[in-house]
Amino acid sequence: LTPDDVNLITTLMTSHARRSTIESARVCEQLLKRVVEEVNRGNEDVRVTTKMYTVAMDAWAKSQRRPLPGSGAITNTNTPSSNNSNNSNSNPISSPPKNN
Repeated sequence: LTPDDVNLITTLMTSHARRSTIESARVCEQLLKRVVEEVNRGNEDVRVTTKMYTVAMDAWAKSQRRPLPGSGAITNTNTPSSNNSNNSNSNPISSPPKNN
């Protein structure tokens, strides 16, 4: 690989990360591993950048499907007041419990 190849790989990784799929996250990880292997083989012209690691992590983060805060998919059923629809603590992810 050359430094120009690494620039192209970074661009490809960024493009795949925007797709927000598990498949594209795997592609990002494979591209990152390819560059890391090249560095480990002793290619002094190639550098793994912080951006490459960040893009790979971002791709995995975007690929995961989670319920949105406030969607009602996750509720706190351990408190007596959790049945109250006006209770702001019904979704423990969106706000911390209030101290009384």
